[in-house]
Amino acid sequence: LGRKSFPKLHLKQGFTHSLDFKEGVFDVVIISFVFHWVDRNKILQTVAEVDRVLKDTGLIIIQDFDPGFNCRTPYHHLPDKQVFTYKQKYWDIFTSTGMYSIICQEEFLHHQNDSFVNQNLCRFVVLQKRIATSYISIE
Repeated sequence: LGRKSFPKLHLKQGFTHSLDFKEGVFDVVIISFVFHWVDRNKILQTVAEVDRVLKDTGLIIIQDFDPGFNCRTPYHHLPDKQVFTYKQKYWDIFTSTGMYSIICQEEFLHHQNDSFVNQNLCRFVVLQKRIATSYISIE
């Protein structure tokens, strides 16, 4: 559908934990409502891959759920199946390294008609990668 709708774009399909791109090729990586679907056994590989393909001083834009605590939620569109989403502050994984800084963020509801409860809260976060300036040189 993407290729049909946007024939001039070069679109690739793959896995978040194994990105088919060279190191440091992107100025911006956008991750919109993806992390909560990533298999827990692959989440750190996914974070490492995003970091690997992003240039120093590049930006990561994350939009995902922010219920205020880590939670596993049954997927409401498949109530008879054992399908879960995992909601947490994914940007904290990046900032905890000391190599990323939050440069802006905004809270919002997943859908306009949602009630204001934790599981419907989301966050839009822009992070900047700053490897070169994140460490104090001691010589």
